[in-house]
Amino acid sequence: MYLKSPSAGGSSSPSAMRLSNQPPSSSSVYRTTLPDGNGRQAFRWDNASWVRFTGTAGATLYVSGPTTLLGLLGGPLTVDVELRRCAGEVCTTLVTQSVTTPGQLIQLGYSSVSVNFGAIDVVLTNGESLEVVVIAPSATTRDVWLAHDSTAYQSRFVFDRT
Repeated sequence: MYLKSPSAGGSSSPSAMRLSNQPPSSSSVYRTTLPDGNGRQAFRWDNASWVRFTGTAGATLYVSGPTTLLGLLGGPLTVDVELRRCAGEVCTTLVTQSVTTPGQLIQLGYSSVSVNFGAIDVVLTNGESLEVVVIAPSATTRDVWLAHDSTAYQSRFVFDRT
């Protein structure tokens, strides 16, 4: 399921954007800025009927951030990623993982990070949702940019059924 955007660029984002089976169709880079120190963005898949997720889950995310005068980010970026089950606005965290970009980032694009949630087994009833939340942890001292809904940077939630 791909992380989808309702609008382009750095405009304000709704509290929960969509997860969709439809791949991105735009080459534009949509981005959400996660402010340093617990900025967050949720992506939600709304369920219309009973469904069970049992298998291995993960995510591929593309992140970047503001650069220095030399075009460097000053080191790797870390994000926390939660997988949650929601009934309306009440959500329960199933698993949380922290991931860090490899090495020094430069301003030329986004760096891919892989999140491994491991084995999951969750049943969603009618009206419940599955949510992926990307968080700039409180130890983060600079904004994190999360790319989504772009053919160039296809951030997505991955589920392999067992």
